[in-house]
Amino acid sequence: MTKNNGSRFPGSIRHMAVIALLLVMAGCAGSAATVDTGTSTPSAGDAAMFAGTWAGTFDTSQFSGEMVLSLAYENGSYSGSLTAWAMDEEFTEEIGNFKSEGSEFTFYTFMADADIYFTGKVEEGKMIGTFGVYQDGTQADDASFSFVKK
Repeated sequence: MTKNNGSRFPGSIRHMAVIALLLVMAGCAGSAATVDTGTSTPSAGDAAMFAGTWAGTFDTSQFSGEMVLSLAYENGSYSGSLTAWAMDEEFTEEIGNFKSEGSEFTFYTFMADADIYFTGKVEEGKMIGTFGVYQDGTQADDASFSFVKK
């Protein structure tokens, strides 16, 4: 015979209530783990859409030039470099934080003492978009670009 210890519920009912509560909590924790955080692994089609070498031109309010974007997709993430030719100089830097959703993309690079943030999309075989140039946290210029896949 089990002793009640003054509780309204006998021991076995209390244990069942605790187990039920734990199961509910575990179910909630499991559903929280599946919340979409806005980041996802690109599909094979998306990766194929972006990966490769892209070449083209850009225009800022101050000058224009040419660029080559080399982009690789491996182990669930993108990596690459950006080379720009402008004002009789060549600049090459790694890119970072490349993200895509459908045909749209964003990425970042630090080049010629400036933070540069790209936004664009792939459309009809072209990579088109804009980028902002920031120095010391202040936008210094903005530009448009158009690339084709080599």
